[in-house]
Amino acid sequence: MKKHTKKAFLSAGEAFKGPKVKLILSISLALLVITFIIPFWKLYPEIATKPAVPLHYNIHFGVDLFGAWWRVFMPSMVGLAILIVNFALAASYWKSRKMLSYYALLATPALMTFLILASLFITLLNITYD
Repeated sequence: MKKHTKKAFLSAGEAFKGPKVKLILSISLALLVITFIIPFWKLYPEIATKPAVPLHYNIHFGVDLFGAWWRVFMPSMVGLAILIVNFALAASYWKSRKMLSYYALLATPALMTFLILASLFITLLNITYD
């Protein structure tokens, strides 16, 4: 088991030396930070004391999902999980299937943009719902 783990770390180190991978990683990390900053900057001081905050809006029923204040950060947590899983997959496939590694790497910033939109919509919902 130790040999397999050592091989995985060596291939991960080799994979993340390239300029393309570093660029994709930095873009993904920047987008992840944005998903954390949007709700924290606009909402955190006000929603931390509320027992429930709106989390979902439906045009037919209005606000249809309430939850604890920390659930506002759920898109950020999902983004962190996606980042970790995709970069682990890219590192594990680096030696055998480079194209698959690049697909996993490029999927991360694409998914992060959707999570930024989700964070933005949740933040706007909480700002306008008072």
